[in-house]
Amino acid sequence: MNSTARRAALALGTLGALAAALVSAPTAHAAETMCATAGYQDESTICVHDKPNGYQGVLYPGGDMYGHQVEFSLICWKDDRHYGGTSYKVNTRVLNWTFNVPRQGYCSFQVKDLTRGKTWRTPSIHR
Repeated sequence: MNSTARRAALALGTLGALAAALVSAPTAHAAETMCATAGYQDESTICVHDKPNGYQGVLYPGGDMYGHQVEFSLICWKDDRHYGGTSYKVNTRVLNWTFNVPRQGYCSFQVKDLTRGKTWRTPSIHR
């Protein structure tokens, strides 16, 4: 085995060990994330993340939403609560908002396109 092949084998061995450690790592403390496609041609993605101080909603807009005015909301099952209503113009590659609220159980992130009137929502996460 030449030195290049040896380095490659060692690197793969290290990556394999790292991957095994990540797969076997306990998930009880892992932040949960749920995503869904959005946009008029499914070019966009929306995600909700569990953060220590609340929930973070993220919009990764595609060309099908560029220039549109959108509204972010957090929808929670507990007491049917809605948080947010914050409006943004889509002119960047990533838009995000952290909802600084205590644990609310199951919640999803909603993006409403105010320009064309369509709404998308992620599956719920639980925290």
